[in-house]
Amino acid sequence: YEFIFEYETIEELNQHLNSISKLIDKEKTIEQFENVNRLLLLEEKDKNSKNICFYKLETKFIANKKEELEETKDKLAKSTWQKYENVFKDLKEYFDVKDINDINENQYKEFRNYLIKKKLNNVTINEKMQYTNMFLNFAKIKKLIKENNMENIKKLKVEETKRELFTLAEI
Repeated sequence: YEFIFEYETIEELNQHLNSISKLIDKEKTIEQFENVNRLLLLEEKDKNSKNICFYKLETKFIANKKEELEETKDKLAKSTWQKYENVFKDLKEYFDVKDINDINENQYKEFRNYLIKKKLNNVTINEKMQYTNMFLNFAKIKKLIKENNMENIKKLKVEETKRELFTLAEI
């Protein structure tokens, strides 16, 4: 509502909104460039190495998922693709270019604590950990990693919300 009253004309409002959207797009483009640049530097650094980080795993997982969907003529909801992107973003933010083979169970628990500190609720954290486990299982099946060091981590407790039922009179 504040936008409506800060500007005298719709043109001024549109101009401001356009400038903000360009800034947001610019920031996302810069982030994508930095990620691609980091990947290229990483590939150059260890061309002969079998190291795999979450940047590389994301590329391989997404490519495989697209290939699998094309093969089965199936589709994934846009929200699922966004969840993949968000979970990989958290993993890359936390672990950066660390080799996944060098990440132990305690470090995955520390990652979970990092998500807790971000003030995410337990349902969201459990979902992110479940996706991470799925990514690691994919990597293990494709022989990109030796072991899934996250498979034994338990879920956080989620308190059930009590719902009030309506009486017939209220309906």
